[in-house]
Amino acid sequence: MSTRVAAALLAVLLVTSVGCSSRDDPVRIGVLADCEGAVGGLYDVSLGGAELPLLRRGARLSATRPAEGVEGLEIGGRPIELVFGCAGEQVAAAAELRRLVESEGAVIVVGPNFVPLGLVTTEYARHQPDVTFVVTSWEVLTDLAPGPNVFRFNLGFAQGTAGLGAYAFHELGWRRATTIAARDPFGFGFQAAPVAEFCALGGTISERVWLELDPTKMRAQLARVAASDVDGFFVLASGPEAGVFLDVLAKKRPTLPASVVFNAASLTGLDEALAARLGDALLGTVGVWDWPGPLLPSAVTYIEAFRRALPQVADAADASFHLFDVYYHNGMEAVVQALEETDADLSDGQRAFRAALARVRLAAPNGPIRLDANRQAIGSTYMFRVTGNDGGKLSFALHRTVENVDASFGGHFAPGGPLPDRTQPPCTRGKVPAWAKQ
Repeated sequence: MSTRVAAALLAVLLVTSVGCSSRDDPVRIGVLADCEGAVGGLYDVSLGGAELPLLRRGARLSATRPAEGVEGLEIGGRPIELVFGCAGEQVAAAAELRRLVESEGAVIVVGPNFVPLGLVTTEYARHQPDVTFVVTSWEVLTDLAPGPNVFRFNLGFAQGTAGLGAYAFHELGWRRATTIAARDPFGFGFQAAPVAEFCALGGTISERVWLELDPTKMRAQLARVAASDVDGFFVLASGPEAGVFLDVLAKKRPTLPASVVFNAASLTGLDEALAARLGDALLGTVGVWDWPGPLLPSAVTYIEAFRRALPQVADAADASFHLFDVYYHNGMEAVVQALEETDADLSDGQRAFRAALARVRLAAPNGPIRLDANRQAIGSTYMFRVTGNDGGKLSFALHRTVENVDASFGGHFAPGGPLPDRTQPPCTRGKVPAWAKQ
């Protein structure tokens, strides 16, 4: 759904403003996650991530599952209460946001965990200036200045692949490359980063390949791409699609680490049988993402703490690489820190609370995070290298940390500017982001 459609959807809703809460009222925090759509099976995992900062401070689970809530925590003498919403698509998200805020009295909302529900959240936030929204879904540069009541403590799609273009240019020596990505907002966002970096440094994108949906057509398409005369390929898809490309590329270019680099989903999601067949050819290939998992000590500490506090959903969180809980954790941790700093003072349109939230410097499991002037995350990505292949089970080591990646991508993107799509950003030499300089 486009931003215009989301706006139209919300315009027909009878939106009402939320009244100010008194110092004696509980602080009601809404948590919105998918419980019925594409990632509905990870609903409790997402809620667990949001609850962990509260459990760490002495709250306790109300029952056995995160979806049954927590109790027993006060900040500034005010009880902290969570109210949960479920949405797996845009219409449900609009309805659930209204319910959480207008019926359940949530004065802060954390979520969602699925794109493009973040679009609906930022649009609804314009109608509720007295409520603070902390968006936890990966975003596609939909809005770099979404409003004074919208905060984001996780990187977006473009930010999450920062460093890949510079690595290809400086370390692999590429000068002409091809991008391969899905023809959707995910793919558009993923390809924006290496294109901006690589071209700013002087590289050329020979072709932007948008994957066919039909598997037969896709294999033929990728066989043609693999035969093209370029230095290398930015593979920015998911494991199955990346596997199809590697299968044909390996027959033409046996030195894969010099010819291909990945986003995390492409590399970590490879089919084991294919990875086993490729064997040592995969050793040395590099991928990138903002969540390094067990490659970072702070992430290991977080994963262990999650298992101790929420053993009933820990296996599901591990199986999903904690991608559906860590961003909720980061958003809620920032909220709690700001509430603690202000003694949960939400008066005057939450002025003091929002000022404190904007100042939060988060020592997150995936590294330090702070906000820019538009309350959007500045953080790190992590380049990792394949170091072992045991029958298709890949092992990885951290190659490099790319620090201080901002939402504007070093000035390449701006509020109100064109969104990443089939032709955006353009491949132009120019301003090089600080982290991409040699």
